[in-house]
Amino acid sequence: MSKGIYKISQTDKIAYYDYIVKFENELSHFVYDWHAQSIQDFLVEHQISSSEGSGKFWIHLVAGHKQRDKAYSILKRIRNSMAHGNIQKGKKYYCIKDFTNSGNKTMDCQIPVKVLWRLIELIIETRISSINSEL
Repeated sequence: MSKGIYKISQTDKIAYYDYIVKFENELSHFVYDWHAQSIQDFLVEHQISSSEGSGKFWIHLVAGHKQRDKAYSILKRIRNSMAHGNIQKGKKYYCIKDFTNSGNKTMDCQIPVKVLWRLIELIIETRISSINSEL
């Protein structure tokens, strides 16, 4: 999949927009727990690995995140891919990519269509604290 704009259904456009707004207004102010058992069980159940190409499905953060911020980074990178048209929905899976302003890849993801939104919900459910409370 190359960087660019893809044909997106009206339903998906609305879902992407809703997520972008939710991220900006609600989600970006918190820390989340990527290591929560609910997330880890979900990844195993759906055969999603954290290494690109190591299985049929993966979520791979290339660089630029601290380990404690992995869940937040994933939420942010999904938001970025939706906002910049770097998400492609196939019949069985999404290809999601995010890039820096200079074009370096920060995330590569291939995830089943049926589980993307549930994974996002699970991450949101692991909200630990406000970013401001950590300062």
